[in-house]
Amino acid sequence: MVDCSGHPSAGPEGLEMLRDGGTYIEMGQFTDAGSIETNWHRFCAKDITLLGSWGFTANEIPPGIDMLDRAEDRYPWAMMQTTFPFTEEGVSEAIRSAMDMQCVKATIIPDAELD
Repeated sequence: MVDCSGHPSAGPEGLEMLRDGGTYIEMGQFTDAGSIETNWHRFCAKDITLLGSWGFTANEIPPGIDMLDRAEDRYPWAMMQTTFPFTEEGVSEAIRSAMDMQCVKATIIPDAELD
């Protein structure tokens, strides 16, 4: 599982969604958004591997792409993101939609033909 939410509260929920023996990759904490209460017993009981990274490096990209490829039949990645045009109105709407939690991932695209 790759958590790119940027919100610390997603950690405990993601941990419970992870299968036993799975790998949890935290890629979304680029700022200090605060602490959370965590039960370390759950990490051990589920026998997980926890990886954290400040940013994408050559080491994280191939396993992430492999995971997305393996899960493409189970999760509609394209449907989970909402695209907005790279205009003043589009950027404003993307921010508003993300802040109101109306979309999973707001993506601003520079050219409508890329959508």
